[in-house]
Amino acid sequence: MKMYSESHKTVFVVDRCPYMAESCRQHVEFDMLTKNRTQGIIPLAPISKSLWTCAVEASMEYCRIMYDIFPFKKLVNFIVSDSCSRILNSWSQEDQSLQELMAALATIGPPNPRADPECCSILHGLVAAVESLCKVTDYQHDTRTTLMENAERVANRGRIICLTNAKSDSHVQMLEDCVSETIHEHNKLAAGSDQLMQIQKCELVLIHTYPVGDESLVSDRSKKELSSVLTSEVHSVRAGRHLATKLNHLVQLHFDLAPPL
Repeated sequence: MKMYSESHKTVFVVDRCPYMAESCRQHVEFDMLTKNRTQGIIPLAPISKSLWTCAVEASMEYCRIMYDIFPFKKLVNFIVSDSCSRILNSWSQEDQSLQELMAALATIGPPNPRADPECCSILHGLVAAVESLCKVTDYQHDTRTTLMENAERVANRGRIICLTNAKSDSHVQMLEDCVSETIHEHNKLAAGSDQLMQIQKCELVLIHTYPVGDESLVSDRSKKELSSVLTSEVHSVRAGRHLATKLNHLVQLHFDLAPPL
């Protein structure tokens, strides 16, 4: 079998529901000139980023590292989830750049804290992520064409990295069940289609992020096999620099990179 590893296709699913507009509560000193300040000037108050901004910045840094080291054959599909799924780019090599992703994110903008949370769900993005993994990349298509009658030997594997704010361990389990069922359904569809590929292996990396100072409602869990096709792991991470560090660690693991000295 011609192996394409999980690292060939990475789908980021970032939650854009209203609660992601909440402050991460890690202050950034906006005014760094306090030491030699003229008397009588009021210092600027420190600011803090939203959970959304922290999630976007950390995932963009993951993509930057990946693109710098692997400009070809390692592809990202970026999905934002609120009242529906919003797919920001395709598997096409022309769509694979940080500039492309950041321009699309700028167009979408931050979550609206006043939106109806009942209308929003990370599930929209997870379903779209599974659909996306079933799509054939140009690299897979070229390999299948070369193999002709042995086209089914081209493997289809991928990874979904989901950044959200989960409510509990049972909420996390519901997300895992959704991904598992969606893979099952879409593999049945792909079996009867020339345009789609069945997913042989999918790694689900669920990252629950929450404000600094809060208690986490979600437990960390190492990689666990949920089915013959799906594995899942759960990371409960405070927002801000803690989330950035976690994504930095994950990109090293996922692409077998040596940690910095």
